[in-house]
Amino acid sequence: MVTGASGDFGSCIVPEILGRGHDVVGLSRHPHTMRSSRYVHVAADIRNEDEVTAAMAGVDAVVHLAWTTHPLHDAAATRSIDIGGTKAVIGAMERAGVRRLVTASSVMAYGANVDNPARLRESDALRPSAKHVYSRHKAEAERIIAASSVDALLVRATNIMGRGSTGVTQEGFAAPITFGMRGAANEMQFIHSDDLGRFFADALDHPEWLGPVNLAADGTATMAEIAGILGKRYVEFPPKQVAAVLSFLWNRGWFSLGPGEVEALVHLPLVDTRLLTEEFNFHCAWTSRECVADFARTNRDHVFLGSRKVAVPWRWPWGWVPCPPEDAEQRQPGSEADVAGEIDTTVDPDWPVYTAANTSEAFPGPMTPLSLELSLEALRAGGAQAADVLRLDGELRRVLSEEATASFGHGVYANLSVIYAMGAAMPGAGMSAWEDMLFGAGAEVPDVDKPGLWTMARRLPFTAVHLTGFAREIRDIDANARANQRDSAYFADLTDAQLHARLLRARDEVAHGWAGSGQATAFVVPVMSLVQKLGGHGVVTQTRGGTEGLLSAGVMRGAYALADKVRSDPVILATLRDGSAAVALKALRDERPRFVAELDAVVAEFGHRGPRECELSSRMFADAPARLLEIVSKIVVLADRPVEAPPVMGRRLRIAAGLAGRAQRLRERVRDATVRHTHQYRLIARELGARLAQRGVLEDPDDVFYLVRDELKNPPADVRATVSRRRAERARLEIDRPPLTFVERWQPQTGHGTELAAGESLQGVGVSAGVAKGPVRVLTVDSLDDLEPGEVLVAAFTDTGWTPFFSFAAAVVVDTGGEMSHAAVVAREFGIPCVVATSTGSRALHTGDTVQVDGTTGIVTRVE
Repeated sequence: MVTGASGDFGSCIVPEILGRGHDVVGLSRHPHTMRSSRYVHVAADIRNEDEVTAAMAGVDAVVHLAWTTHPLHDAAATRSIDIGGTKAVIGAMERAGVRRLVTASSVMAYGANVDNPARLRESDALRPSAKHVYSRHKAEAERIIAASSVDALLVRATNIMGRGSTGVTQEGFAAPITFGMRGAANEMQFIHSDDLGRFFADALDHPEWLGPVNLAADGTATMAEIAGILGKRYVEFPPKQVAAVLSFLWNRGWFSLGPGEVEALVHLPLVDTRLLTEEFNFHCAWTSRECVADFARTNRDHVFLGSRKVAVPWRWPWGWVPCPPEDAEQRQPGSEADVAGEIDTTVDPDWPVYTAANTSEAFPGPMTPLSLELSLEALRAGGAQAADVLRLDGELRRVLSEEATASFGHGVYANLSVIYAMGAAMPGAGMSAWEDMLFGAGAEVPDVDKPGLWTMARRLPFTAVHLTGFAREIRDIDANARANQRDSAYFADLTDAQLHARLLRARDEVAHGWAGSGQATAFVVPVMSLVQKLGGHGVVTQTRGGTEGLLSAGVMRGAYALADKVRSDPVILATLRDGSAAVALKALRDERPRFVAELDAVVAEFGHRGPRECELSSRMFADAPARLLEIVSKIVVLADRPVEAPPVMGRRLRIAAGLAGRAQRLRERVRDATVRHTHQYRLIARELGARLAQRGVLEDPDDVFYLVRDELKNPPADVRATVSRRRAERARLEIDRPPLTFVERWQPQTGHGTELAAGESLQGVGVSAGVAKGPVRVLTVDSLDDLEPGEVLVAAFTDTGWTPFFSFAAAVVVDTGGEMSHAAVVAREFGIPCVVATSTGSRALHTGDTVQVDGTTGIVTRVE
């Protein structure tokens, strides 16, 4: 049983306990749900011993968390919960015959005393501060427990700090300034919620852990250092002045801390953790300063004025990952049980239209479970963030957070019903613009209610203010991704706990990045729609913003530059001609070290990218530098392309095209940063896989990608059978693919399409001007290396990692996509004729056919 299961402590402790395979009874006064078949909630008053006893039937251990985290204005009510609740729990345990108790005490039980030792140990006396209710109650509760017959572990935890911190922590540290007490040490210890949950779960697995134990992360941080990490101004105030202000705010109900807290702030206890680390062998994954930095990342878009949260509208909101929709009676499977994937999403019949026409560009299925989990979480964060930015409410807010993204056949689908409803709620672009720019022709457009002009006018100022901070947020995401980029050797030195903590943190960074990318796309669509209205479709096919700011094309730019070096050096040219790229690279490290250093620099900058880069099991260019050298060798023999002259534009069209180019570059910049974080996630998963294989849990390190995150932390007993089943399912779904677009129910695609005869044509969407002729090479991600210079690259879809292979293709033809798809953007920038949305091109054309591709009209003709 976990008392106070719905509180801040419970939110991080209960999931960890469930993850260990325990059944949990949660108890609190308010209704509370947890998405686990092993969780049952009981609504009961912690002060009622009979109710607590009744809920304790079948319980083996109790985790007692129910407490007032700050005093109520009713002192008697505060005491009845803290002390009366503790007595009720002990009494219920003794009546029910439950022996094991793990309870949340606090370092404040020692008291905030001027003569406290520098580091308090568990053997030091409890001398709670007279004016500090929280301290007095914690010390009294410990005495009650010590006098009972239960076997108790008293966890004297310090302040919880991290990205999920709420309550008093947010009120204090998300304030406009960070303040200290004049004349005090102003030094603090913290504990991260990840470590708190892990320790309580460990305590249930170690019934021999008894008595008090201090729980705090390594290191400390002064208030001045904390202010620096938070990016806030630091000010020290006299304690009497602070007490007066707190008294004023407390009496009016404007702040959660009363004047009695001042003593605690002046003489905040710091604790020794040798018992924790040396006898219990528990080591925190986060240091105190890292806890603060984690808090800072997710608390920048608001401030707390007392207990009131106030949004800072020019700061971009953090992309939190919302929970998926709960299964309900009206929800239906998307396909038959023997066809659907194990992790497929159910369908809400009110929002039934799905497409992978755009999502397959970044998340081509079937994905491994670990990759699919990350992708769906990230895209749900984007929907939730969009709802915040657009200030949506009601059903549209819900579906943007829960229904906008789904999985079918282990591929990622966008819910067109939701996307078009969002598009209708946005000023500046109708639903047809979303179809043209992202999803291509043929998608069924659902009926949606368009908000009135007054509603749009009311939302527009807030959205406009948000937009002022968007470019800065993109730069911040990019800078953070670069600053936190680590290699596999770094992760090899971390503990398992640190790896799991970093994996979850990387998940949040990936989610925030994809959320930003989604908003950038939402801004690009109306601007490109305006360009098309002003100049026509032909202008769109020739609109370029410059390759320097297009980070997704960085590998391609580097490959072109390296090819120029090769052409001017006969030794490099001959070496590449005489052997494989891997052999040539080894030879060139000795013969042309400067050239190889330039290649290494490209890999160092863009090695996180590669084909199918959002599939975690894929190998990136950092894993295979010789692959990049192979691309360079193919560019060398390619003749220069004819470049279409840019269109003549009037002033309004130039402004619109310039805005479109800037928006595109922002989108590509945030995507690059997101892929950097994804690669960090990949490297952490690889290290965990290697360790699980070394311990005999997994047969192969790459089996790690067939588990989800909770299973990495606590592998199921049948983990090898689980991996084997999922590998077989993924192989099946490579064949039994869902259609690109469907309504409510899907069946696998059948047939190979009608073969295109000589003289016949396919009609797609021309997205990059120019005409090219060449032999077809129909490719998948696994056969990309087969592409030869001058061939026409034909594929069902491409993702960003295919970009370097465009560099020596005569033209690009893709079944999916729209005018703002990745293939379209990159092809335009490099003058490569490109046609998207052919629907059947990869099936109607065959390797060896000769075709002519017109990137303006969208016509692909088989000429031989």
